[in-house]
Amino acid sequence: SSATQLRAYKMSKAVPFLPLSPAMEGVVGGEEEGFDPMGFSYAFDIRWLREAELKHGRVCMLATVGWISTDLGMRVSDGSAFQVSTIDAHLSMVKFGSMPQMLVWLGLAELFGFMAMIRMYQGKTDRA
Repeated sequence: SSATQLRAYKMSKAVPFLPLSPAMEGVVGGEEEGFDPMGFSYAFDIRWLREAELKHGRVCMLATVGWISTDLGMRVSDGSAFQVSTIDAHLSMVKFGSMPQMLVWLGLAELFGFMAMIRMYQGKTDRA
């Protein structure tokens, strides 16, 4: 019967009206246990999603600190080179030519991160 099928379908604790993704089974999260309203865990490996969430969270924290400290007047150099607001900083960096170099270095960091994730998938690290 359909009532039996509904009972066999495990629902998410975080979003009770959505089904729990099989990839979320056993993932620790407290009140957010099973939180995947968009269903990303159906399409992507949960380990990759976890690493991406950690990385994006850390980048956002660094960006927030950078934005606030720049708005408070802190500068890396003596201050003569870039006396711009945070709103105009991107265009100033493009004109100065910093963006391609940042792209290369950040791309290299991403490559090393990707290689570490491959080692994790192969079970060669202590990360599960």
